[in-house]
Amino acid sequence: MAIQWFPGHMTSARKKAAETMEFIDVVIEVLDARLPEASCNPMINELRLFRQRPCLKILNKNDLADPNVTQAWLNFYNKQRASRPSRFPARNRATSPEWSACANHSRHIAAPT
Repeated sequence: MAIQWFPGHMTSARKKAAETMEFIDVVIEVLDARLPEASCNPMINELRLFRQRPCLKILNKNDLADPNVTQAWLNFYNKQRASRPSRFPARNRATSPEWSACANHSRHIAAPT
């Protein structure tokens, strides 16, 4: 009896992600700053590299993470080809310059109709 370790819904999700990757210009990946590599999806990275898409890695909840470790992760991601990191706090989003800049920029991209 063969055991299928990769369920059908995962196969269809991977196929859909691969199809979608063809039509996008950049991948925005939101990672937990406390443990960034544990919160990323290696399948998405594989598809992104195959399609040669750049990636913006957002380290969310950076105010809950160790600042020295977060800086080490930023340095690591900055050394990667076609990858740029940024960090965002979990608390006080209203006063965060990063969140304000993102909110202002997103209003121009996706204005409500």
